[in-house]
Amino acid sequence: MKRVIFLLSLLFLITGTASLHAQKSDSFEEVQEVPNEMQNPLKVIFGHEATVRQVVLATGEMAFDNLFVMGWNVIIKDRDWAKVNLKTMKANLSKPWVWDNNTFFMNQIGHPYHGSLYFTSARSNDLNWLESLGIAATGSLMWELFMETGAPSMNDFITTTFAGAVVGEVLHRLSFEAYDVLPLFSWILSPVNAITQLVTGDRARRPIGTLWRHDWFIGGGIAKSDFTFSDGTKEEPALHAPFFGFGFDAIYGNPYGHNSQELFDQFRVRGDILTSYNYRFFRLFMDGSLYSVSLFDWLDTDTSLAVTLNYDIFNVDDISLSASSAGLAFRQEVPSGTGFFRWDIEADYVFMGVPDVYFILNGDKKVTAAKSAPPYTYRHGPEARLGLEFEQRAFGKLSLEAQALYLMAYENTLKETKFNAPNLIAFAEAKYEHVIWGNFWLGVSDLFYFKTDWSTNILSVTQCTNLVKLYAKISFR
Repeated sequence: MKRVIFLLSLLFLITGTASLHAQKSDSFEEVQEVPNEMQNPLKVIFGHEATVRQVVLATGEMAFDNLFVMGWNVIIKDRDWAKVNLKTMKANLSKPWVWDNNTFFMNQIGHPYHGSLYFTSARSNDLNWLESLGIAATGSLMWELFMETGAPSMNDFITTTFAGAVVGEVLHRLSFEAYDVLPLFSWILSPVNAITQLVTGDRARRPIGTLWRHDWFIGGGIAKSDFTFSDGTKEEPALHAPFFGFGFDAIYGNPYGHNSQELFDQFRVRGDILTSYNYRFFRLFMDGSLYSVSLFDWLDTDTSLAVTLNYDIFNVDDISLSASSAGLAFRQEVPSGTGFFRWDIEADYVFMGVPDVYFILNGDKKVTAAKSAPPYTYRHGPEARLGLEFEQRAFGKLSLEAQALYLMAYENTLKETKFNAPNLIAFAEAKYEHVIWGNFWLGVSDLFYFKTDWSTNILSVTQCTNLVKLYAKISFR
């Protein structure tokens, strides 16, 4: 049921935001010209506008959210873990923190969304990004210590706070874009914004920025997965076809030559939902420029250097991966005749990576771990990203995006999971698109995913998944 609710919410996101160029209200027109002058970095980072009343309201909304969810689990769901009292709260203050083994969906999708509600409680009351991060951390800490009977969870605190901030800022900003079309879309994207408006009678201050480009896809194709085990055996390739689905790729703020006016005023959010009779594919990447500066204008090139904060997730039948990361990105757009050549390079560090470390294929017991252990560990490590894009009206658009992660388990998670081997994960997607008429394009893409590990206590697994897709796209800029 939780998965159905999440996917329906995402569908509303796509439906609402896709309509932005179909209708334009006066308020939408007013935000088209976005300033790009260099600002005082201290003002961008620490600028404060919220009143004491708004800080109190933000804290109260965050606490109410926790009490509401706890009450729901006690009264409606009758969950024992939610039946807290003063004794359990006092005990949690002295219990050692743990790394929990809840489901991937709950930990990597449910907790980031819950954290986004804390975060937007602050943003909807005009707190800045750093202040809102503090409210999210406070809400997460309150939940871990006082809203559950079990020991506080380190992985939940980190994911709820930082992934919640990424998800929350993306939804907060997109909700203003959606409001220009229909307020209902805005309230679906960020329900806390609607609650704050109901309580105060005023809308939150509109953040500086607007969508720079957004594309919407529908299409289908085939996928194939191969698994090879360290004992030399190999499973028959699994073919998943045909599959159909939709996706989106929205860029908020021009990433090239960008000077931040506010923290996280430039980001990219991409998603795909594809399904067939025997395969399910879901991907959601939220990659943000926390702070960006324009370096120079040389030969009409727009160049920027950005501090990044990202949250990426695969939730697929044979792939489980999420990664919260931060780092530095170099981005440049170079005019090329009647088109453009764009390239991005990024070096990050994943501070909370959650990949699957084994996979049970067709009931094969050779790779089955203890039932009490989750099929993943909590990890950290370096990450590299590369993006190339060549666009020319007559030729079309050719692009390549690639990421590679080397992930090592946090030491104190090993006792519970028993999986101590590092992971190497790499994936790349190549696309070719050509305009057909106006904003309508046709394209083909090939996504390749590779994962291997070097386990010593279970058979290690090398996975290769290839997904080829034909699609139609409508693009707005």
